[in-house]
Amino acid sequence: MKILIVEDHQALREVMVEHLASQGYRVAGAAHADEMDTLLLQDKFDLLVLDLQLPGENGISIAQRLKRSQPGLYIIMMTARTSEADQVKGYMSGADVYLPKPTTPELLAAAIQSFSRRWMQPSAGSIHFDPLRLVLLHGDVQVELTKQEALILKALLEAPGQMLAHTRLLDVVNKNFSAQGKSNLEVHMTRLRKKLSEAGAAFPAIKVVRNKGYQLVCEAIVMA
Repeated sequence: MKILIVEDHQALREVMVEHLASQGYRVAGAAHADEMDTLLLQDKFDLLVLDLQLPGENGISIAQRLKRSQPGLYIIMMTARTSEADQVKGYMSGADVYLPKPTTPELLAAAIQSFSRRWMQPSAGSIHFDPLRLVLLHGDVQVELTKQEALILKALLEAPGQMLAHTRLLDVVNKNFSAQGKSNLEVHMTRLRKKLSEAGAAFPAIKVVRNKGYQLVCEAIVMA
């Protein structure tokens, strides 16, 4: 897995890079958005560790921009701002995980390990999800997904506990937080549940968690 850390505190950035590299990850570091953009042009990264407070373009703006251009990029946002409003803003910008600062290298590594488990190689008997071909595979069964269904499934697979708030999922499918937007999201969820069942998942593959959002409750493995 390739990880890019964007942190303007040089000593902290170097410690995180060194610790994650010792865990077997390929890691690069950047001090601000310009350095980050240069590295993103040179290589493809699977995960971005992003400080909220940066010189120049801040973490919220960076997350919003990259989620539009690279919706599959997993973002861990780090910040000393720990209020509920700040966390909601972080998640709405595109962050997948929100870690309070100071964050230890061990805690960061644990969050990354949780994500990496979802990207294991396919195994026999499991539902396989191919995000490039937009299909679910199970034995000889192949079920096609729409682009938005694939984005929803990928976001749920990458989320802690495979659960995301309605607002985050509305952002994934580029819908406004309105009655019409929520109705469209429910349609996508209904169709995705049906397709997961067609691919072999027990019904319901996605459940509604009251006052929290949607949770994926079946096992699916992302194909690299």
